[in-house]
Amino acid sequence: LKADGQHDPRMSADEAKDKGITKLDGALVNINGLNVIGIGDPFERLSLEQTEQQIGDQSRIQVGSQLANVACQEKEINIAVANQPSVIEETAQRGCAELVIAGGFETEYREVPAQNGNLIAYYLARSSGGATYSNKADLATLNEPQVSMDLTTFTFDEASGKPLYFEVVTVLPYGSVKIS
Repeated sequence: LKADGQHDPRMSADEAKDKGITKLDGALVNINGLNVIGIGDPFERLSLEQTEQQIGDQSRIQVGSQLANVACQEKEINIAVANQPSVIEETAQRGCAELVIAGGFETEYREVPAQNGNLIAYYLARSSGGATYSNKADLATLNEPQVSMDLTTFTFDEASGKPLYFEVVTVLPYGSVKIS
């Protein structure tokens, strides 16, 4: 699955499909019995030196509101995904997904009481792509990583699709791995 970020290369749905990737575009997708909804960032940055440029005429809040409306109409959303927390915030507040995932500066997990009374699992994943590093030399990840990178795995209940737990696998510089 892919929800375009503001510093990710953009790819069309066809390009993503050719690579075995499902591009999230605001519509419900069922993956192995899990109902997933997500959307790319309405901004892009072609390089870290450039400022963000808005794509289209909608802000992150507006895109997030549309995503929440679709998620709430669909019901039974297991996972909602966006690159920026501001895009996913309304979906979490309204309780329209069991787990919401977005990018962030640090890894953070919390349970958020939603307006509908549901308790929502809210997960922010620390940037692994280097968006938070000021030293551009730390961004080169084609070889051995110069900074630590996180990969988060989630385990879901097979019957209900509810998230059970997650683990963070951190790849440290020069190949060491830490699981927490």
